[in-house]
Amino acid sequence: ISIRTDVLKLKIDPRGAMLVSSELLKYPLEKKADSPNVVLQDTKEEDYFVAQSGLTDLTTDKQEVTFRVENGQTDFVLKDGQRTLEIPFVWENAATGLKVRKTLELTRGSYAVKVKHQLINTGAKTWQGKPYEQFTRAQPPAPPKHSMFTNPESFSLTGAAWYNEEDKFDKKSFADFDDEKLALKNSKQSWISMLQHHFVSAWIPGKNEIRDITTSTVNGGVRPHYVITSLGQAAAIPT
Repeated sequence: ISIRTDVLKLKIDPRGAMLVSSELLKYPLEKKADSPNVVLQDTKEEDYFVAQSGLTDLTTDKQEVTFRVENGQTDFVLKDGQRTLEIPFVWENAATGLKVRKTLELTRGSYAVKVKHQLINTGAKTWQGKPYEQFTRAQPPAPPKHSMFTNPESFSLTGAAWYNEEDKFDKKSFADFDDEKLALKNSKQSWISMLQHHFVSAWIPGKNEIRDITTSTVNGGVRPHYVITSLGQAAAIPT
């Protein structure tokens, strides 16, 4: 699914309706005329970086489901004079009666993507689960030596960063990811992020939400993938 605004060009994978590509249309990678734009999320193995969000079913521990766009559209463009753009994804489980509507909202001039989940339970049992947000990425290759003065990626930290009310801001490079696993319980006023050459991708939950923040390393095939997750409190959706 392709999305374009005046400042962003995005691609969404229906599996989990996750963000798999984001190009910053106003930011060239280097200060020269023919420079490509900065790309954050990407699925190429050497630059793998995706942003995921959804719901964890407490009975099955299943997270990823395949959504469909509600109206079947595959390309979305913010038109001239249009202030906001909404992309509605839906997923239904006929066996349990659970329906999830996940809406992405983008606004002209803004790099923020608002994510809203609406759950409808028409089944015979109460559904229980937890919301989560997550970044998964590989260590990107080092930039060419000749670009160290024109490409900020060559001298910036690439890794994870997070914040909560009690412990405040902290960060961890990928080289230090396995030294000590992060496990912050009941975090208030929190957010998680991945840092990349003077840019940051962040998941920011609602103001009053309480979250558990963790880091992990998983097998990504050719190279390891580094993961930072924000997991919300359990919620029950009655019939």
